[in-house]
Amino acid sequence: MNKRVIFKWVFTLFFISSTTPLIAEDTIILSTHLTKERYDYKVTFTIMQEAFKRNGLKLILKPLPGLRALVEADRGRTDGDAHRIDGILEKKGLHNLIRIPEIQQVVHDYAWAKKDISLKNGWSELSSYTVAVHLGTVFVSEKAKAYAKWVAAVGTTRQQFKMLDAGRVDLVIATLSNADILKTELRDSGIRRIYPPLTSLPIYTYLHKKHSTLVPKIAESLQAMKMDGTYQRLIQNVQ
Repeated sequence: MNKRVIFKWVFTLFFISSTTPLIAEDTIILSTHLTKERYDYKVTFTIMQEAFKRNGLKLILKPLPGLRALVEADRGRTDGDAHRIDGILEKKGLHNLIRIPEIQQVVHDYAWAKKDISLKNGWSELSSYTVAVHLGTVFVSEKAKAYAKWVAAVGTTRQQFKMLDAGRVDLVIATLSNADILKTELRDSGIRRIYPPLTSLPIYTYLHKKHSTLVPKIAESLQAMKMDGTYQRLIQNVQ
Protein backbone atom coordinates (compact mmCIF):
# COMPACT_ATOMS: atom_id res chain seq x y z
CA MET A 1 0.00 0.00 0.00
CA ASN A 2 1.62 3.27 -1.11
CA LYS A 3 1.72 6.48 0.92
CA ARG A 4 -1.07 8.13 -1.14
CA VAL A 5 -3.51 5.28 -0.39
CA ILE A 6 -2.59 5.31 3.30
CA PHE A 7 -3.14 9.09 3.45
CA LYS A 8 -6.58 8.80 1.84
CA TRP A 9 -7.57 6.06 4.29
CA VAL A 10 -6.44 8.04 7.33
CA PHE A 11 -8.19 11.18 6.02
CA THR A 12 -11.43 9.22 5.50
CA LEU A 13 -11.33 7.83 9.05
CA PHE A 14 -10.68 11.32 10.43
CA PHE A 15 -13.57 12.80 8.44
CA ILE A 16 -16.00 10.13 9.64
CA SER A 17 -14.98 10.51 13.28
CA SER A 18 -15.20 14.31 13.14
CA THR A 19 -18.69 14.40 11.59
CA THR A 20 -20.29 11.63 13.66
CA PRO A 21 -21.84 12.72 16.99
CA LEU A 22 -19.94 11.35 20.00
CA ILE A 23 -23.02 9.55 21.31
CA ALA A 24 -22.94 5.91 22.34
CA GLU A 25 -25.15 3.49 20.46
CA ASP A 26 -27.08 2.75 23.67
CA THR A 27 -28.17 6.38 24.01
CA ILE A 28 -31.49 7.84 22.83
CA ILE A 29 -31.72 11.59 22.16
CA LEU A 30 -35.24 13.01 22.14
CA SER A 31 -35.92 16.60 21.17
CA THR A 32 -38.50 18.59 23.10
CA HIS A 33 -40.10 22.02 22.98
CA LEU A 34 -40.16 22.05 26.80
CA THR A 35 -37.59 24.12 28.66
CA LYS A 36 -35.59 22.60 31.51
CA GLU A 37 -37.15 24.65 34.30
CA ARG A 38 -40.68 23.44 33.50
CA TYR A 39 -42.31 20.83 35.70
CA ASP A 40 -43.59 18.85 32.71
CA TYR A 41 -40.02 18.70 31.33
CA LYS A 42 -38.91 17.15 34.60
CA VAL A 43 -41.80 14.68 34.64
CA THR A 44 -41.21 13.74 31.01
CA PHE A 45 -37.50 13.16 31.59
CA THR A 46 -38.02 11.22 34.84
CA ILE A 47 -40.69 8.89 33.43
CA MET A 48 -39.08 8.27 30.06
CA GLN A 49 -35.60 7.92 31.54
CA GLU A 50 -36.86 4.95 33.57
CA ALA A 51 -38.73 3.45 30.59
CA PHE A 52 -35.61 3.56 28.40
CA LYS A 53 -33.38 2.39 31.25
CA ARG A 54 -35.48 -0.77 31.49
CA ASN A 55 -34.49 -1.41 27.89
CA GLY A 56 -30.79 -0.82 28.44
CA LEU A 57 -30.81 2.70 27.03
CA LYS A 58 -29.71 6.08 28.37
CA LEU A 59 -32.00 9.04 27.66
CA ILE A 60 -30.92 12.56 26.76
CA LEU A 61 -33.47 15.34 26.21
CA LYS A 62 -32.54 18.09 23.76
CA PRO A 63 -34.62 21.28 24.19
CA LEU A 64 -35.33 23.10 20.92
CA PRO A 65 -37.63 26.06 20.28
CA GLY A 66 -41.22 25.54 19.17
CA LEU A 67 -41.93 23.15 16.34
CA ARG A 68 -38.25 22.78 15.50
CA ALA A 69 -38.09 19.97 18.08
CA LEU A 70 -40.72 18.01 16.16
CA VAL A 71 -39.21 18.71 12.73
CA GLU A 72 -35.72 17.67 13.86
CA ALA A 73 -37.19 14.41 15.16
CA ASP A 74 -39.09 13.76 11.93
CA ARG A 75 -35.92 14.32 9.90
CA GLY A 76 -34.04 11.81 12.04
CA ARG A 77 -31.65 14.37 13.47
CA THR A 78 -32.83 13.29 16.90
CA ASP A 79 -34.30 9.91 17.82
CA GLY A 80 -37.78 11.27 18.45
CA ASP A 81 -39.87 13.89 20.24
CA ALA A 82 -40.38 13.45 23.98
CA HIS A 83 -43.68 15.23 24.66
CA ARG A 84 -46.52 15.66 22.16
CA ILE A 85 -50.28 15.21 21.88
CA ASP A 86 -51.97 12.56 19.79
CA GLY A 87 -52.69 13.61 16.20
CA ILE A 88 -49.74 16.02 15.95
CA LEU A 89 -48.24 14.19 12.96
CA GLU A 90 -51.42 14.54 10.91
CA LYS A 91 -51.72 18.22 11.86
CA LYS A 92 -48.19 18.99 10.72
CA GLY A 93 -48.00 16.58 7.77
CA LEU A 94 -45.14 14.53 9.22
CA HIS A 95 -44.59 10.89 8.30
CA ASN A 96 -41.42 9.58 9.93
CA LEU A 97 -42.42 9.36 13.59
CA ILE A 98 -44.25 6.60 15.45
CA ARG A 99 -46.29 7.29 18.58
CA ILE A 100 -45.53 5.10 21.59
CA PRO A 101 -49.13 4.04 22.32
CA GLU A 102 -48.96 4.18 26.13
CA ILE A 103 -49.86 7.55 27.72
CA GLN A 104 -46.84 9.25 29.27
CA GLN A 105 -48.82 11.77 31.35
CA VAL A 106 -52.02 13.84 31.26
CA VAL A 107 -51.68 17.63 31.16
CA HIS A 108 -54.45 19.97 32.39
CA ASP A 109 -54.27 23.48 30.94
CA TYR A 110 -55.89 26.29 32.90
CA ALA A 111 -56.48 29.96 32.19
CA TRP A 112 -54.98 32.37 34.75
CA ALA A 113 -56.02 35.98 35.29
CA LYS A 114 -55.89 38.98 37.62
CA LYS A 115 -59.37 40.09 36.65
CA ASP A 116 -62.62 38.37 37.57
CA ILE A 117 -63.16 36.37 34.36
CA SER A 118 -65.52 33.47 33.69
CA LEU A 119 -64.71 30.85 31.06
CA LYS A 120 -67.38 28.29 31.92
CA ASN A 121 -68.12 27.71 28.23
CA GLY A 122 -64.49 27.06 27.39
CA TRP A 123 -62.37 28.35 24.53
CA SER A 124 -65.16 30.30 22.81
CA GLU A 125 -65.21 32.80 25.68
CA LEU A 126 -61.66 33.94 24.93
CA SER A 127 -62.88 36.24 22.16
CA SER A 128 -62.74 39.36 24.34
CA TYR A 129 -59.30 38.71 25.78
CA THR A 130 -55.61 38.88 24.96
CA VAL A 131 -53.71 35.71 25.87
CA ALA A 132 -50.11 34.57 26.42
CA VAL A 133 -49.21 30.95 25.59
CA HIS A 134 -46.00 28.93 25.70
CA LEU A 135 -44.18 28.70 22.38
CA GLY A 136 -44.42 25.19 20.94
CA THR A 137 -47.59 24.06 22.71
CA VAL A 138 -49.33 23.29 19.44
CA PHE A 139 -52.86 22.46 20.58
CA VAL A 140 -53.11 25.30 23.10
CA SER A 141 -51.59 27.82 20.68
CA GLU A 142 -53.95 26.85 17.87
CA LYS A 143 -57.00 27.00 20.11
CA ALA A 144 -56.01 30.36 21.55
CA LYS A 145 -55.35 31.82 18.09
CA ALA A 146 -58.72 30.54 16.87
CA TYR A 147 -60.70 32.19 19.67
CA ALA A 148 -58.75 34.92 21.48
CA LYS A 149 -58.61 38.59 20.51
CA TRP A 150 -54.80 38.45 20.35
CA VAL A 151 -52.16 35.86 21.28
CA ALA A 152 -48.53 36.24 22.38
CA ALA A 153 -46.38 33.09 22.12
CA VAL A 154 -43.37 33.31 24.45
CA GLY A 155 -40.45 31.07 25.34
CA THR A 156 -41.07 30.42 29.05
CA THR A 157 -43.99 30.23 31.47
CA ARG A 158 -42.21 32.84 33.58
CA GLN A 159 -42.50 35.27 30.67
CA GLN A 160 -46.20 34.45 30.38
CA PHE A 161 -46.96 35.28 34.00
CA LYS A 162 -44.75 38.36 33.95
CA MET A 163 -46.75 39.67 30.98
CA LEU A 164 -49.99 39.00 32.85
CA ASP A 165 -48.74 40.71 36.01
CA ALA A 166 -47.65 43.75 33.98
CA GLY A 167 -51.08 44.03 32.35
CA ARG A 168 -49.78 43.26 28.85
CA VAL A 169 -52.28 40.39 28.46
CA ASP A 170 -55.59 39.50 30.11
CA LEU A 171 -54.96 35.77 30.45
CA VAL A 172 -52.25 33.14 30.57
CA ILE A 173 -52.84 29.51 29.62
CA ALA A 174 -50.61 27.14 31.58
CA THR A 175 -50.67 24.02 33.70
CA LEU A 176 -50.85 24.22 37.49
CA SER A 177 -47.47 22.53 37.75
CA ASN A 178 -45.84 25.24 35.62
CA ALA A 179 -47.19 28.11 37.73
CA ASP A 180 -44.50 27.93 40.42
CA ILE A 181 -43.65 31.60 39.92
CA LEU A 182 -46.91 32.37 41.74
CA LYS A 183 -45.40 30.81 44.88
CA THR A 184 -42.32 33.02 44.74
CA GLU A 185 -41.85 36.41 43.09
CA LEU A 186 -45.51 36.77 42.06
CA ARG A 187 -47.09 35.34 45.21
CA ASP A 188 -48.78 38.69 46.00
CA SER A 189 -49.78 39.44 42.41
CA GLY A 190 -53.44 38.46 42.75
CA ILE A 191 -53.16 36.10 39.77
CA ARG A 192 -55.54 33.17 40.19
CA ARG A 193 -56.54 30.02 38.37
CA ILE A 194 -59.85 29.91 36.47
CA TYR A 195 -61.93 26.73 36.75
CA PRO A 196 -62.59 24.36 35.08
CA PRO A 197 -59.46 23.59 32.99
CA LEU A 198 -59.73 24.60 29.35
CA THR A 199 -58.43 21.21 28.30
CA SER A 200 -57.04 17.92 29.60
CA LEU A 201 -54.70 16.22 27.14
CA PRO A 202 -52.93 12.85 27.17
CA ILE A 203 -49.26 13.22 26.25
CA TYR A 204 -47.19 10.71 24.27
CA THR A 205 -43.57 10.18 23.25
CA TYR A 206 -42.77 9.70 19.56
CA LEU A 207 -39.82 7.77 18.11
CA HIS A 208 -38.33 8.01 14.64
CA LYS A 209 -39.28 5.06 12.44
CA LYS A 210 -35.68 3.80 12.52
CA HIS A 211 -36.52 2.77 16.10
CA SER A 212 -39.80 1.05 15.22
CA THR A 213 -38.85 -2.17 17.03
CA LEU A 214 -38.33 -0.17 20.22
CA VAL A 215 -41.84 1.33 20.25
CA PRO A 216 -43.72 -1.71 21.72
CA LYS A 217 -40.90 -2.33 24.21
CA ILE A 218 -41.10 1.20 25.64
CA ALA A 219 -44.90 0.97 25.73
CA GLU A 220 -44.65 -2.26 27.73
CA SER A 221 -42.16 -0.65 30.12
CA LEU A 222 -44.50 2.29 30.75
CA GLN A 223 -47.36 -0.12 31.43
CA ALA A 224 -45.19 -2.14 33.82
CA MET A 225 -44.09 1.02 35.64
CA LYS A 226 -47.73 1.94 36.25
CA MET A 227 -48.54 -1.57 37.47
CA ASP A 228 -45.58 -1.93 39.86
CA GLY A 229 -45.95 1.55 41.42
CA THR A 230 -42.77 3.02 39.94
CA TYR A 231 -44.66 5.53 37.80
CA GLN A 232 -46.51 7.19 40.69
CA ARG A 233 -43.44 7.12 42.95
CA LEU A 234 -41.30 8.87 40.35
CA ILE A 235 -43.88 11.59 39.73
CA GLN A 236 -44.28 12.22 43.46
CA ASN A 237 -40.52 12.77 43.75
CA VAL A 238 -40.34 15.36 40.95
CA GLN A 239 -39.62 18.81 42.37
